[in-house]
Amino acid sequence: MRVGLVCAHASSYRHADGPPVGTRQHIARVAAELAERGHDVRLYDRRDDPSLPATMNV
Repeated sequence: MRVGLVCAHASSYRHADGPPVGTRQHIARVAAELAERGHDVRLYDRRDDPSLPATMNV
C-alpha cells in the first residue's frame, strides 16, 4: 500500500543531527513499522528554512 504521512507541526530538519523526539519520534516509529511491513511510505513535512534541501531520506 502507498501511505502518505503529514507532519505539519514537527519539522524533521529541526534536529536532523539528533535522535527523533516527541512528535518526530512517534511519526518515525509509525513510518518505520509501515515500511517494515512492505508499505511505500512518504512523509510530508514542513521546512522552516528555504536553504535546507527540499527532500531528505530517512
